[in-house]
Order: sequence, then C-alpha cells, then structure tokens
Amino acid sequence: RRPAAPCSLHRAMRVSVVSLGGEPVAVLDAEGTWTRDDVCSNIPSMPQAHRAAARLLLVGSTELLGAMTLDDLGASEGSVLQLVISRAPVVFTGSGDGTAKLWD
Repeated sequence: RRPAAPCSLHRAMRVSVVSLGGEPVAVLDAEGTWTRDDVCSNIPSMPQAHRAAARLLLVGSTELLGAMTLDDLGASEGSVLQLVISRAPVVFTGSGDGTAKLWD
C-alpha cells in the first residue's frame, strides 16, 4: 500500500482590509500563507509610497509581523484586517546663516 500524498494546508479565504477609521480599502482573495507584505502588495489601490511606509496590519487586536502568516493569527473566511499607514517623521532644521534643511 502506498502512503497517502500530503494534502495542501494552504487555503484561500476572502478577507476585507479596512483603514484605521474603518473605511474599506480592499477585499482580497488571500492565502493563509500570506504575510503582511503579501497582503499590502495585493491591495490594488495602495500607492507605491504607502507600500514602503511604516505600516501595521492587525488581525483582530494582534499585529501581523515579519514572517507571521494569516493562518498563524487565525484569520479565516470573512476576517477583517485593519491597515494602519504612518508617515516617516519629517524634521526641518535651520541655521544662523539663513539656510534650512528638510530631513526625511
């Protein structure tokens, strides 16, 4: 008798992504193996600048970090993911000679 072939544990699920204020951002057909970067790169309306910005992606009250996957956090069909995008701090400096510099 032959051993059974391993079954794939990867499953597709439809998830909603909303902003911090609850505004809809996207509805995605995601894989359970997706990381934060995978989710963000599959949001069609997300500008490239926001993809590179510091961001948090929450599944419930838990942040999706690094290599963690949607499966790791228990996301399932119909889950709502909350996306938080923050800009990098911008600093302006000035000197006595009347010059100013923008540091980003």
